[in-house]
This record gives sequence, C-alpha cells and structure tokens, in this order.
Amino acid sequence: RRQVQGEKMDGGAADATKTFILAHQGGCSGMIWRDDPRPGREPYAGEKPNWPRNGAVLRGVVHEVRNKRWLEVSTYIQAGKYETGDEWVSTPGCWMMFEQQGAPVLFAGLRKDLIAPKSSTCTIL
Repeated sequence: RRQVQGEKMDGGAADATKTFILAHQGGCSGMIWRDDPRPGREPYAGEKPNWPRNGAVLRGVVHEVRNKRWLEVSTYIQAGKYETGDEWVSTPGCWMMFEQQGAPVLFAGLRKDLIAPKSSTCTIL
C-alpha cells in the first residue's frame, strides 16, 4: 500500500488491523461515519451502514492525516451486539476520527466500562 501525501501510518505493517470501542464523552449517543480525510480523496458514493452508537466495536487501520489520528474502519459491530456473537458488518468508505473537539471518542481494546449514555441531542461537526 502506497502512502498518500499528508498521511502516515501508525507504525507497523500498513494492513495492521486494530480494534477500538466507540465512546463519545459528550452528550451524543454515537458518531456518524466520516469520509476519507486524506487529501485529494473523493467522498464514498456507495451506501454506508448505520452509524455506530456508543459501545460499538470498530476494526480497522489507523492513519495519521494532517496531524490527526483516523481509523479507516473495515468492519464493526453495533453497540450491544458484540457479546451476542452477531456478525461483523462491512464498512466500505467509513472512517472515524479519534478525537472530537479535543475529547477522545475511540478507545483501544474492548473495555466493558464504556457504556452508552442516555440519548440526547448533540452537534454534529
């Protein structure tokens, strides 16, 4: 895999898949999928799966783009479905930022203490 200008891989092999749990620390109940943040990339034209709620488990490759960490998500399991053994859902064209307004939203591993907060309104940036 070729490195794109403005991007660097987060150490190790370019295809090193890592697992994270989504846990927005604000009042949001999850995060919408983002398009590829790398310079010169076109937005994904296909259909994306439902946006992940807090507690969703995401797998993908970590990138650094313009000094910010991003996860190029390859598959995910919606919140509450991981322990039931549901299948991983493919996520073509889906990316997730590691931080929003300086607060982390992705956490490494499968921490059981990251429980989805009550639904509320939030601002989507």
